[in-house]
Amino acid sequence: MKNLLKTYMEESDLIDIWRKHHPKDRHYTYHCKIRNEYIFSRLDFFLVSFGISNLVESSSIGPSILTDHSLIKLTLQIDADRRGPGFWKFNCSLLHDIDYVNKVKTTIREIVDIENEQNPGLLWEAVKLGIRTETIRYCIQKKRSKNNLMSALERRLKTVQNRFEQTPTDEDKQDIELIKLDISDILQEQINGCIMRTKINWQEYGEKTSKFFLSLEKKNYNSKTLKCIRQNNGNTTTDQNTILKELHTFYAKLYSTGHNELPPDFTELDDLQNPRITIDDQLKCEGPLTHNEILDVLKTCKNGKSPGSDGFPAEFYKFFLA
Repeated sequence: MKNLLKTYMEESDLIDIWRKHHPKDRHYTYHCKIRNEYIFSRLDFFLVSFGISNLVESSSIGPSILTDHSLIKLTLQIDADRRGPGFWKFNCSLLHDIDYVNKVKTTIREIVDIENEQNPGLLWEAVKLGIRTETIRYCIQKKRSKNNLMSALERRLKTVQNRFEQTPTDEDKQDIELIKLDISDILQEQINGCIMRTKINWQEYGEKTSKFFLSLEKKNYNSKTLKCIRQNNGNTTTDQNTILKELHTFYAKLYSTGHNELPPDFTELDDLQNPRITIDDQLKCEGPLTHNEILDVLKTCKNGKSPGSDGFPAEFYKFFLA
């Protein structure tokens, strides 16, 4: 039974919150006398999701009056700070959407026609900003349409289901199966998004697939959040403002110079004869980048990797530059 419970906790990402708060304490919630010997055990406990474990202020075991099991108590901190939006990242599945691809090409042409006299660097940044703006707008509209479709299908399924239960017909039964199939397609698309966000390299098919990836996505989401920190004085805190101050102090001290040294003497390097490249090689290195050179570099970039600060991964550039 203990191994079965442990397996369930690992699969569901649950932890024994009392044991986390009291790693070395020995307290029990039940005892009985068997063959003139008292048996103690901790049968009662709270299992808390790892993602909200830091919202638990305290957990304790106390005496109970009306039952032979001890009282277990849990105190939650509900008014937690909200998490920020994070960094934007391009959804590569949009590259299979013909409407989106045409919209991006139109956006690029419009920006180039308007800003064609700008510095190439500024023009490039303007193009990326325009693509990102249109991408966010398109995704919001697409998500809203899918949510409206899902709500309509659920209402339609409920209506047909109630009618079928009152007066069963083959037409209603077929209609129910078709509606369920449409809902299943939308849910499968959401599951595919979870698989992509978990960045997992393998997947299994079966009844537990959806639960597995949703749990894994939640675990990855929680691992990106710093909810508790140990201060220099040994105390732990969950206050977000205190955590930010401690991080600022740590990295400010880490990257600051703790001593003043004289600058190094490089006079001995003045007489060195450094090799020089030819004029032809110099012009070749400083010349403008060609389309083929950019494509050759893009081909060496692996798919599925994190993008740069602009949020566009290598797949995006491969698609539109190829």
